[in-house]
Amino acid sequence: CNNFDSSRNYDSMIVLDLAFYPDAPINGEEQLEKGLRFACFLFCEALKNGGRVGFAANYAVGSAQYIHIPCGSGEHHTKNILKNFAEITNFAQRNYSMATILGKVLPSLPLGTDLYLITPFADPKVAETLRMAERMGRNVCVIPLASRRGFL
Repeated sequence: CNNFDSSRNYDSMIVLDLAFYPDAPINGEEQLEKGLRFACFLFCEALKNGGRVGFAANYAVGSAQYIHIPCGSGEHHTKNILKNFAEITNFAQRNYSMATILGKVLPSLPLGTDLYLITPFADPKVAETLRMAERMGRNVCVIPLASRRGFL
């Protein structure tokens, strides 16, 4: 995540893990608040640098069982992501595993797009999916919401 390349683009897919993990050293409300702060920061930085941005979360909004907004740009796209940020509360269902969400997001991710996963816990299936994405040439950055226990 800390590699500087002046020629790089800032296309980013931000994936926010809001599932409850009984062993995670962070409670659900704190996870939600910290996760949204990180997601908003990454979103603003990518936009500020002219990048296309996408957002996904294992969180139900409206009639959708999870959020997946493919990478894009423009006023309508930006408003759609901000609307989803605003609709996330601590009370909705979180039925999808992060491995399932990544399985839906990764195949449609444009080449050259960085993947940012914000999560309190990376289970072995998620870790393997991320390693596979890296082997396929993706730049992957995991942002822990708690201590490093349970991470790659």
